Amino acid sequence: MQHIWDNIESTAGTNADWVFPLKQGLMLFEDMSSMFEQTDFAQKTWYSFGLAPRIKTIHAKGVVQKIRWQSEGTHEFTGLFKGADYGFIRYSLPSPNSKLGWGENSSMLPGIALKFFRDGVFSGNIHAMNGLDATLTPNFFEN
Repeated sequence: MQHIWDNIESTAGTNADWVFPLKQGLMLFEDMSSMFEQTDFAQKTWYSFGLAPRIKTIHAKGVVQKIRWQSEGTHEFTGLFKGADYGFIRYSLPSPNSKLGWGENSSMLPGIALKFFRDGVFSGNIHAMNGLDATLTPNFFEN
């Protein structure tokens, strides 16, 4: 996990560009199976239409932190629900928030991705968004 964290920290202070909507629309025509079928954390290069390295078109900007999952122990679930000592959470936005502010003018659509490392098997990964409607508040956790 430390090697992965070192790679994450090496990008501190860098800033990805927002991708304009037309480019985001092109992803609808790309084969996404290689990304969803990836079972390890190895850095891979995907190619747009087989021509050029694919850029991250949505949720391109985000922040990452180390986390630990601590179960309350009041259930009979197994696996990750029992807890995990090592993981990452990434908070991200698919596009910039409207300069018009919050409330009805907001365009903020927060999302998270969780990665927990497990012994002897691939990591457990979860991606989540509350929905496709903009949040009315800048509080990332309120929605």
